[in-house]
Amino acid sequence: LDLLHSHGGLIQMAATEAKNMTHLPLVMTAHSTEINRVRPDNLSLLMEQNVVGEVDRFIAVSKSMRTELNRTFGIDYNKITVIPNGVDSAVFKHQNADDIRSKYQLNNRFVVLFVGRDDPQKGAKRLVDAVKGLAKQIPEIMVVMVGQKDIYSDKHILCLPRVSRSELVKLYSLSDVFVLPSIYEPFGIVLLEAMACETACIGIRTGGIPDIIDHNGTGFLVEPENAGGLSDAISNLYHDPEKRCRMAKNGRDKVVSHFDWNSISAKTIGVYKQVLH
Repeated sequence: LDLLHSHGGLIQMAATEAKNMTHLPLVMTAHSTEINRVRPDNLSLLMEQNVVGEVDRFIAVSKSMRTELNRTFGIDYNKITVIPNGVDSAVFKHQNADDIRSKYQLNNRFVVLFVGRDDPQKGAKRLVDAVKGLAKQIPEIMVVMVGQKDIYSDKHILCLPRVSRSELVKLYSLSDVFVLPSIYEPFGIVLLEAMACETACIGIRTGGIPDIIDHNGTGFLVEPENAGGLSDAISNLYHDPEKRCRMAKNGRDKVVSHFDWNSISAKTIGVYKQVLH
């Protein structure tokens, strides 16, 4: 054993104890900071503040996460390397989804997909409000919300609290647009999954989302303060299927070229070498 590598969260306390016992260098991948969440967990918050000083080298999953580590904890930029998360593009790829389309009665629907846990920071209400506002203009619109309980009782909203991975890939594949309306999002791996399945994406210009979506290239970025921005972006892609298709293809290309696990592994090994030498 030459070094320790943790991925933050509650396991970080155990990683710090392991470092103190073994005197090995500690690398930490920062996926988020608890203090900047919409609902920070007090235990995680206390632990986070006490252990960051024990880390020898940080990996940040996005450029915004690197900035967050510096501004929140005063960690030197030279101590932080940006290495994104990745996705298996052999698993997440466009598939025929006629069975799932029939199962959920999505034939002849304009499908807007959201995937995320039931947490205010994921911004699901923003998307619900946008879709409700578009229902008269686009009567066939249907927002499919994976990971959400059905609290809406709206004919334009389908909530699926839990689906299998194979079904999720098909939901990405059949959707016309994928939307990530997060308030706080250090990365946004669901965007990679959607893009890998050739679905045009819309995201809020916050956190790590701009590292993934190229505005007007692989999707649209909406300014956080723009109340009608999501509606406008969805409407734009509804009325321009050629642009939707072009963004979908560009998205797949970007995932394959920029978020491949082999290149991510090589960059991570590079960080290990820096720590050891």
